[in-house]
Amino acid sequence: MELPFASHRWECCQRAGATRGDFHSGWAQGETVLRSKSPCLELEELRSPLRLRLRRRLLVLNDTVCYRRLAKSHATKADSVLEIGSSLGECTAVLSSHAAAVLGIEVSEALVEESRQRFPALSFEWLDCFQEPERLQRYCEQLRCSGDLKLWLDIGGDRSSEDVLRLLSGLVEPPPVLVVVKCQQLVQDLADHVALDGTVTKTLIERGPVVKSARQVKKKLARARRAQWQQADSNSWQSFEKTRFLWDALSEEERRRIKDKRREGLGGWEIISVLVGGFLVLQGERLQGVRFQGD
Repeated sequence: MELPFASHRWECCQRAGATRGDFHSGWAQGETVLRSKSPCLELEELRSPLRLRLRRRLLVLNDTVCYRRLAKSHATKADSVLEIGSSLGECTAVLSSHAAAVLGIEVSEALVEESRQRFPALSFEWLDCFQEPERLQRYCEQLRCSGDLKLWLDIGGDRSSEDVLRLLSGLVEPPPVLVVVKCQQLVQDLADHVALDGTVTKTLIERGPVVKSARQVKKKLARARRAQWQQADSNSWQSFEKTRFLWDALSEEERRRIKDKRREGLGGWEIISVLVGGFLVLQGERLQGVRFQGD
Protein backbone atom coordinates (compact mmCIF):
# COMPACT_ATOMS: atom_id res chain seq x y z
CA MET A 1 0.00 0.00 0.00
CA GLU A 2 1.26 3.45 -0.87
CA LEU A 3 0.89 6.22 1.68
CA PRO A 4 -1.02 9.27 0.37
CA PHE A 5 -0.10 12.89 1.16
CA ALA A 6 3.51 12.66 0.03
CA SER A 7 3.97 16.32 1.00
CA HIS A 8 3.31 15.47 4.66
CA ARG A 9 5.65 14.05 7.24
CA TRP A 10 4.05 10.86 8.53
CA GLU A 11 4.51 10.25 12.25
CA CYS A 12 3.36 7.52 14.63
CA CYS A 13 2.40 9.17 17.91
CA GLN A 14 1.94 5.78 19.59
CA ARG A 15 3.62 2.41 19.37
CA ALA A 16 1.59 -0.68 18.52
CA GLY A 17 0.21 -2.09 21.77
CA ALA A 18 0.94 1.10 23.71
CA THR A 19 -0.84 1.76 26.99
CA ARG A 20 -4.03 3.72 26.51
CA GLY A 21 -3.32 7.45 26.60
CA ASP A 22 0.50 7.14 26.26
CA PHE A 23 2.29 8.83 23.39
CA HIS A 24 5.43 7.33 21.88
CA SER A 25 8.30 8.42 24.15
CA GLY A 26 10.48 9.68 21.30
CA TRP A 27 7.75 11.58 19.53
CA ALA A 28 7.77 15.39 19.78
CA GLN A 29 4.42 17.10 19.42
CA GLY A 30 6.00 19.98 17.50
CA GLU A 31 7.16 23.48 18.25
CA THR A 32 4.73 26.36 18.51
CA VAL A 33 4.78 28.71 15.51
CA LEU A 34 4.24 32.16 16.95
CA ARG A 35 2.79 33.74 13.84
CA SER A 36 -0.14 31.34 13.54
CA LYS A 37 -0.13 30.20 17.19
CA SER A 38 -0.45 26.64 15.85
CA PRO A 39 1.50 23.88 17.66
CA CYS A 40 0.81 21.39 14.86
CA LEU A 41 2.99 23.16 12.31
CA GLU A 42 6.66 22.57 12.92
CA LEU A 43 9.07 25.46 12.48
CA GLU A 44 11.58 23.92 10.06
CA GLU A 45 13.45 27.05 9.06
CA LEU A 46 13.26 30.72 10.02
CA ARG A 47 14.53 32.91 7.18
CA SER A 48 13.18 36.20 8.58
CA PRO A 49 10.62 37.29 11.18
CA LEU A 50 7.93 37.39 8.46
CA ARG A 51 8.96 34.34 6.42
CA LEU A 52 8.37 30.90 7.87
CA ARG A 53 8.82 27.58 6.18
CA LEU A 54 6.29 25.12 7.60
CA ARG A 55 6.04 21.35 7.26
CA ARG A 56 2.75 19.53 6.95
CA ARG A 57 2.21 16.54 9.22
CA LEU A 58 0.08 13.40 9.36
CA LEU A 59 -0.19 11.84 12.82
CA VAL A 60 -1.25 8.23 13.37
CA LEU A 61 -2.30 6.84 16.75
CA ASN A 62 -4.09 4.02 18.55
CA ASP A 63 -6.70 5.22 21.01
CA THR A 64 -9.38 7.76 21.78
CA VAL A 65 -7.59 9.36 24.74
CA CYS A 66 -4.61 10.51 22.66
CA TYR A 67 -6.92 11.39 19.78
CA ARG A 68 -8.80 13.87 21.95
CA ARG A 69 -5.63 15.18 23.56
CA LEU A 70 -4.41 16.19 20.12
CA ALA A 71 -7.78 17.87 19.54
CA LYS A 72 -6.98 20.11 22.51
CA SER A 73 -3.38 20.86 21.58
CA HIS A 74 -3.32 20.90 17.77
CA ALA A 75 -6.31 23.06 16.78
CA THR A 76 -6.35 26.87 17.01
CA LYS A 77 -8.62 29.78 16.17
CA ALA A 78 -6.74 30.12 12.87
CA ASP A 79 -7.97 26.66 11.83
CA SER A 80 -11.10 24.98 10.52
CA VAL A 81 -11.50 21.29 11.26
CA LEU A 82 -13.32 18.44 9.55
CA GLU A 83 -13.88 15.41 11.75
CA ILE A 84 -14.73 12.24 9.82
CA GLY A 85 -16.29 9.70 12.16
CA SER A 86 -17.69 12.10 14.75
CA SER A 87 -19.71 9.37 16.53
CA LEU A 88 -21.54 11.01 19.48
CA GLY A 89 -19.82 14.37 18.98
CA GLU A 90 -17.50 14.28 22.00
CA CYS A 91 -14.29 15.05 20.10
CA THR A 92 -16.16 17.51 17.87
CA ALA A 93 -17.07 19.47 20.98
CA VAL A 94 -13.42 19.51 22.08
CA LEU A 95 -12.32 20.75 18.65
CA SER A 96 -15.00 23.46 18.62
CA SER A 97 -13.50 24.95 21.79
CA HIS A 98 -10.21 25.58 20.00
CA ALA A 99 -10.88 25.95 16.25
CA ALA A 100 -12.64 28.69 14.30
CA ALA A 101 -15.03 26.27 12.56
CA VAL A 102 -15.73 22.55 12.99
CA LEU A 103 -17.90 20.07 11.08
CA GLY A 104 -18.53 16.51 12.23
CA ILE A 105 -19.34 13.81 9.66
CA GLU A 106 -20.81 10.43 10.57
CA VAL A 107 -22.07 7.50 8.49
CA SER A 108 -24.83 6.64 11.01
CA GLU A 109 -27.91 8.85 10.75
CA ALA A 110 -28.92 7.91 14.29
CA LEU A 111 -25.58 9.08 15.68
CA VAL A 112 -25.87 12.33 13.74
CA GLU A 113 -29.30 13.02 15.23
CA GLU A 114 -28.11 12.18 18.74
CA SER A 115 -25.04 14.41 18.31
CA ARG A 116 -27.24 17.31 17.20
CA GLN A 117 -29.40 16.86 20.30
CA ARG A 118 -26.40 16.70 22.62
CA PHE A 119 -24.55 19.62 21.00
CA PRO A 120 -27.15 21.82 19.27
CA ALA A 121 -24.64 24.63 18.66
CA LEU A 122 -22.35 22.37 16.59
CA SER A 123 -22.65 21.18 12.99
CA PHE A 124 -23.02 17.50 12.10
CA GLU A 125 -23.76 15.92 8.72
CA TRP A 126 -24.84 12.42 7.71
CA LEU A 127 -22.44 11.23 5.01
CA ASP A 128 -20.78 8.06 3.73
CA CYS A 129 -17.45 9.39 2.49
CA PHE A 130 -16.84 6.32 0.35
CA GLN A 131 -20.16 6.69 -1.45
CA GLU A 132 -20.24 10.49 -1.81
CA PRO A 133 -16.67 11.78 -2.28
CA GLU A 134 -17.90 14.86 -4.18
CA ARG A 135 -20.00 15.98 -1.23
CA LEU A 136 -17.05 15.39 1.10
CA GLN A 137 -14.91 17.61 -1.09
CA ARG A 138 -17.52 20.38 -0.99
CA TYR A 139 -17.43 20.35 2.81
CA CYS A 140 -13.63 20.67 2.68
CA GLU A 141 -13.88 23.66 0.36
CA GLN A 142 -16.43 25.35 2.61
CA LEU A 143 -14.27 24.89 5.69
CA ARG A 144 -11.20 26.34 3.97
CA CYS A 145 -13.04 29.67 3.88
CA SER A 146 -12.83 29.82 7.70
CA GLY A 147 -9.16 28.95 8.19
CA ASP A 148 -6.40 26.42 7.56
CA LEU A 149 -8.10 23.07 7.02
CA LYS A 150 -7.21 20.26 9.42
CA LEU A 151 -8.62 16.75 9.46
CA TRP A 152 -9.41 14.40 12.35
CA LEU A 153 -10.22 10.89 11.10
CA ASP A 154 -11.71 8.00 13.10
CA ILE A 155 -13.87 5.71 10.99
CA GLY A 156 -13.52 2.91 13.53
CA GLY A 157 -10.34 2.23 15.42
CA ASP A 158 -10.35 -1.37 14.15
CA ARG A 159 -10.97 -0.39 10.52
CA SER A 160 -8.50 -1.78 7.96
CA SER A 161 -5.53 0.26 6.75
CA GLU A 162 -6.81 -0.06 3.19
CA ASP A 163 -10.07 1.69 4.07
CA VAL A 164 -8.29 4.54 5.83
CA LEU A 165 -5.73 5.06 3.07
CA ARG A 166 -8.42 4.87 0.40
CA LEU A 167 -10.39 7.58 2.15
CA LEU A 168 -7.33 9.80 2.54
CA SER A 169 -6.42 9.32 -1.12
CA GLY A 170 -9.85 10.60 -2.11
CA LEU A 171 -9.14 14.05 -0.65
CA VAL A 172 -7.90 16.19 -3.53
CA GLU A 173 -5.51 19.13 -3.45
CA PRO A 174 -4.82 21.17 -1.53
CA PRO A 175 -4.51 18.67 1.33
CA PRO A 176 -5.19 19.61 4.98
CA VAL A 177 -2.22 21.16 6.78
CA LEU A 178 -2.61 18.57 9.53
CA VAL A 179 -4.21 15.11 9.51
CA VAL A 180 -4.80 13.11 12.71
CA VAL A 181 -5.73 9.46 12.11
CA LYS A 182 -6.91 6.96 14.72
CA CYS A 183 -6.44 3.44 13.35
CA GLN A 184 -4.99 0.46 15.21
CA GLN A 185 -4.32 -1.50 12.03
CA LEU A 186 -2.38 1.34 10.41
CA VAL A 187 -0.19 1.75 13.51
CA GLN A 188 0.51 -1.98 13.35
CA ASP A 189 1.34 -1.86 9.64
CA LEU A 190 3.73 1.06 10.16
CA ALA A 191 5.44 -0.46 13.20
CA ASP A 192 8.51 -1.75 11.32
CA HIS A 193 9.08 1.56 9.55
CA VAL A 194 9.10 4.05 12.44
CA ALA A 195 12.22 5.93 13.55
CA LEU A 196 13.02 6.70 17.19
CA ASP A 197 11.28 10.08 16.92
CA GLY A 198 8.13 8.49 15.47
CA THR A 199 8.79 9.50 11.85
CA VAL A 200 7.61 6.95 9.28
CA THR A 201 10.56 6.02 7.07
CA LYS A 202 8.81 4.32 4.14
CA THR A 203 6.12 5.38 1.69
CA LEU A 204 5.08 1.79 0.91
CA ILE A 205 3.90 -0.59 3.63
CA GLU A 206 2.86 -4.21 3.69
CA ARG A 207 -0.43 -5.13 5.24
CA GLY A 208 -0.05 -6.81 8.61
CA PRO A 209 -2.51 -8.99 10.55
CA VAL A 210 -5.85 -7.35 11.26
CA VAL A 211 -5.96 -5.86 14.76
CA LYS A 212 -9.42 -5.71 16.28
CA SER A 213 -10.65 -4.59 19.64
CA ALA A 214 -13.47 -6.71 21.04
CA ARG A 215 -14.71 -3.71 22.97
CA GLN A 216 -14.91 -1.56 19.85
CA VAL A 217 -16.65 -4.31 17.87
CA LYS A 218 -19.21 -4.66 20.67
CA LYS A 219 -19.82 -0.90 20.74
CA LYS A 220 -20.14 -0.76 16.96
CA LEU A 221 -22.72 -3.58 16.94
CA ALA A 222 -24.66 -1.88 19.74
CA ARG A 223 -24.76 1.38 17.77
CA ALA A 224 -25.90 -0.47 14.65
CA ARG A 225 -28.72 -2.17 16.57
CA ARG A 226 -29.78 1.14 18.10
CA ALA A 227 -29.78 2.83 14.71
CA GLN A 228 -31.82 -0.04 13.27
CA TRP A 229 -34.53 0.18 15.92
CA GLN A 230 -34.68 3.97 15.84
CA GLN A 231 -35.63 3.72 12.17
CA ALA A 232 -37.98 0.74 12.55
CA ASP A 233 -41.61 1.02 11.39
CA SER A 234 -44.70 0.05 13.42
CA ASN A 235 -44.84 -3.48 11.98
CA SER A 236 -41.27 -4.14 13.10
CA TRP A 237 -42.07 -2.91 16.59
CA GLN A 238 -45.20 -5.08 16.80
CA SER A 239 -43.20 -8.12 15.71
CA PHE A 240 -40.54 -7.29 18.31
CA GLU A 241 -43.11 -6.94 21.10
CA LYS A 242 -44.68 -10.29 20.21
CA THR A 243 -41.28 -11.97 20.11
CA ARG A 244 -40.28 -10.45 23.45
CA PHE A 245 -43.52 -11.67 25.05
CA LEU A 246 -42.83 -15.20 23.84
CA TRP A 247 -39.21 -15.11 24.96
CA ASP A 248 -40.10 -13.84 28.45
CA ALA A 249 -42.55 -16.72 28.84
CA LEU A 250 -39.88 -19.36 28.22
CA SER A 251 -38.08 -21.21 30.99
CA GLU A 252 -34.31 -21.05 31.30
CA GLU A 253 -34.03 -24.57 29.86
CA GLU A 254 -36.14 -23.65 26.84
CA ARG A 255 -34.09 -20.51 26.24
CA ARG A 256 -30.92 -22.56 26.40
CA ARG A 257 -32.22 -24.99 23.77
CA ILE A 258 -33.16 -22.11 21.45
CA LYS A 259 -29.73 -20.55 21.84
CA ASP A 260 -28.14 -23.91 21.01
CA LYS A 261 -30.22 -24.14 17.86
CA ARG A 262 -29.15 -20.62 16.87
CA ARG A 263 -25.50 -21.60 17.25
CA GLU A 264 -26.15 -24.52 14.90
CA GLY A 265 -27.17 -22.03 12.21
CA LEU A 266 -30.96 -22.29 12.36
CA GLY A 267 -31.38 -18.53 12.27
CA GLY A 268 -31.99 -15.61 14.57
CA TRP A 269 -34.96 -14.48 16.60
CA GLU A 270 -37.39 -15.85 14.01
CA ILE A 271 -36.96 -19.15 15.87
CA ILE A 272 -39.31 -17.94 18.58
CA SER A 273 -41.60 -15.82 16.40
CA VAL A 274 -43.16 -18.59 14.30
CA LEU A 275 -46.16 -19.92 16.21
CA VAL A 276 -47.85 -22.48 13.98
CA GLY A 277 -45.94 -25.19 12.13
CA GLY A 278 -42.65 -23.81 13.42
CA PHE A 279 -40.67 -24.07 16.61
CA LEU A 280 -43.25 -22.99 19.20
CA VAL A 281 -46.63 -24.45 20.06
CA LEU A 282 -49.25 -22.29 21.81
CA GLN A 283 -52.25 -23.72 23.61
CA GLY A 284 -54.77 -21.00 24.35
CA GLU A 285 -52.89 -17.86 25.40
CA ARG A 286 -50.25 -19.62 27.47
CA LEU A 287 -46.95 -20.88 26.11
CA GLN A 288 -46.83 -24.57 27.01
CA GLY A 289 -43.58 -25.73 25.46
CA VAL A 290 -41.06 -25.60 22.71
CA ARG A 291 -40.98 -27.99 19.76
CA PHE A 292 -37.93 -28.03 17.52
CA GLN A 293 -37.91 -29.37 13.99
CA GLY A 294 -36.68 -32.91 14.10
CA ASP A 295 -37.68 -33.48 17.75
